[in-house]
Amino acid sequence: MKFDVSFYSATGDRTNNEDAVAVKKHGSALVAVCADGLGGHDNGEIASKTAVNCILKALRHQPISKTVLEHGIETANLAVLERARGSEMKTTVSVVWFDGDKALIATVGDTRVYVFRDNEILFQSIDHSVSQISVMAGEITADEIRGHKDRNKLVRVLGNKENVKSDITEYTPKSGDALLLCSDGFWENVVEDKMLESLSFSRRAKDWLRVMRLAHDANPDGDFDNHSAITLLIR
Repeated sequence: MKFDVSFYSATGDRTNNEDAVAVKKHGSALVAVCADGLGGHDNGEIASKTAVNCILKALRHQPISKTVLEHGIETANLAVLERARGSEMKTTVSVVWFDGDKALIATVGDTRVYVFRDNEILFQSIDHSVSQISVMAGEITADEIRGHKDRNKLVRVLGNKENVKSDITEYTPKSGDALLLCSDGFWENVVEDKMLESLSFSRRAKDWLRVMRLAHDANPDGDFDNHSAITLLIR
């Protein structure tokens, strides 16, 4: 299985970038990680980078399994707690791990993972946020999360307490699939219809990402937080 990959991370209108992204390939495996740090004053930047590095290290040369991935996220959580030392730094994280014909998707927080197949959304991760709970309660629609007053209130993050629960999903990749990992600063300004439209006329991962970034930057109502994304096309 071959991958066409592109990624970026930008500061937006903020003073520093607390997002972190990485894509690493080793042997037949590929791991993509996107994290959005919380805490301000550079603390979020430390948290996100700590989480990304810990997860990459934990998965390297390991057989793909939910247990290994869960343990990697737990290790990252403890590392963020250790680095915090009384500060408020925390981070979200999303992970996609491929090895051969198998793949796993994991998320904590509201850094999303999308899987697109045949011009449709095959999978979309669930945000761990107060606004997502409002969706589940039938109080708002999923589309209304972007403008909801509680969209930034998270109920699950790394660095909050010693135990963390991640959502882990098995995924069977197929040639032609497209994946997007992105922080809330990205998806709040790029709606799903634009993701699909951009994908429909993009032959390369970098082209798809470029068009979505143009849509992000052109949003007249955008609040330009740090914004980061990873695009993967499976060949």
